[in-house]
Amino acid sequence: MRMRLAWILGSIAALALGVASGCTDDDDGDSLGTGGAGGAGSPESATGGERDGGAAGLGGGFGLACDPRGTAACENETDCPFVTSGQLQSTAFECGEICGVEVEVEICAVTCVTMELSSTVACSACYAQLVTCANERCFTECFADPSSGVCQRCLGESACASELEECGGVRGE
Repeated sequence: MRMRLAWILGSIAALALGVASGCTDDDDGDSLGTGGAGGAGSPESATGGERDGGAAGLGGGFGLACDPRGTAACENETDCPFVTSGQLQSTAFECGEICGVEVEVEICAVTCVTMELSSTVACSACYAQLVTCANERCFTECFADPSSGVCQRCLGESACASELEECGGVRGE
């Protein structure tokens, strides 16, 4: 992971030009690759194990819906398996922790998520925004365990979950 992080940090400048702050309406499916580690599960159903929570939030990666034929940033065949398995959310929080010391935390997190999962840049940006939102509005609830029920409820109540839905098309079932 440390060797990847060094490469990730070295490529931030290149991605900074293509990943303006926040999600865009441009969903042309650009990605740094396809497939990726894991990617288990069908696009329409969650495959992650049960976790504590799920009420009024993102369900800790359990019970998330993603339509690969949709138009939002994460609604495509590359990203939906990562969304429904919970891999995108957990990887985004891990990357957020790694990138927390960087000046451009969101750009670093986008790069890190994209490199780890081969998810699209647009969808990774939506999840980087989720982590930023969680750090600003739910830090205490999410610091120890981003998949906990307490964190997921806070994400729902603080509008972080609805921002992810608007940006990426990710919704709790």
